[in-house]
Amino acid sequence: MITVNEGDAATITAIPAAVATMPTTNLQNPFRSKMRCATLTNQVIKLVWPSTKILSGLALLRHNLTSQATWQVQIYSDAAATLLVWDSGAQLACPAKALGDLSWGIEPLGASVFTGWAYAFSTMWFAPVAGMVVVITLSDSANPDGFLQAARLFIGNYIEPINGPSYGLKLKWTESTRQRRTDGGSLRSDATEPYRSLTVSLDWLDETDRPRLLEVGRLVGLRKDIFLSIYPGKGGALERDNTMQCKFTNDIELTTSVGRYTAPLTLQEA
Repeated sequence: MITVNEGDAATITAIPAAVATMPTTNLQNPFRSKMRCATLTNQVIKLVWPSTKILSGLALLRHNLTSQATWQVQIYSDAAATLLVWDSGAQLACPAKALGDLSWGIEPLGASVFTGWAYAFSTMWFAPVAGMVVVITLSDSANPDGFLQAARLFIGNYIEPINGPSYGLKLKWTESTRQRRTDGGSLRSDATEPYRSLTVSLDWLDETDRPRLLEVGRLVGLRKDIFLSIYPGKGGALERDNTMQCKFTNDIELTTSVGRYTAPLTLQEA
């Protein structure tokens, strides 16, 4: 989980500049308003902090990058951006499905795991580094939209429990759709967009995990959005389905057991 989004506190700019009515600062709020840039190659998003931040994970959400798009993340430890401490190199932002995963005759070659979805996201996870400047470079020269856009950027120091979720994780698509039956017997639906709901129990937390999770309750609670990935780096539909921008819908409560702590968590896509 990236629970404290350091990107929200950064000075953020786009080089070349973003469309005036869809500025880069839209990446710093959770309201799905988008940043848009007309440049398709070597579009830079730059974040600068007045003091050092510990960084180990990054996610760009609700973007329109294709399976040919690349992105590169560079982190500098000084405000002048002269001391490079981490460089991802150019990587595919949304890798295409492997041949064995394609629905032959239905999906085109080059389809990504997000083909057919209303949005896509890209993630990077790496060993913690101390940085003051982050430079993200996006290139997608064949993008049929003629522009690059995204709605949310998470960057910070991820946390993860020593032991993963217990068996019994529940994931579902939830709807606010209301149904009514007409006098003629038809069942009508007032359709709304579905969203994901996740219920997970952390049953093997130790004394290292306990204070970190309690701090999430204090700093984030039900108020702020976080970025969560149950299977980081696994790729494919498994990682896609279990990764989301979300909010806690219950207070984080730890129960003491013999030599360990337990915490049931419920979250909904934000």
